[in-house]
Amino acid sequence: FVSQFRCQLNILNRKNDRGDIIMYKLDKYWDNIHSKYISTYDEWLNKYTHLFFKTDSFVELGCGRAYCSNYLLKNGFTDIIACDFSE
Repeated sequence: FVSQFRCQLNILNRKNDRGDIIMYKLDKYWDNIHSKYISTYDEWLNKYTHLFFKTDSFVELGCGRAYCSNYLLKNGFTDIIACDFSE
């Protein structure tokens, strides 16, 4: 999957008139990926939450369906930011 991901990112990279590399349609790429795979929360975070305070801040980048953020919210954590390119 990693090789496929790198290949797909190369397709998404283009140069503008000034020669700067720009990325386009990245959100559509990830929407397509998420539509093909059924994912669920695999509970990996459960064994680490005891290490955090309920007042700690969390940022989940590339969260997809935000399973980890939702798990944290359901367990009393409140300062959480989750973001993703895909819808």
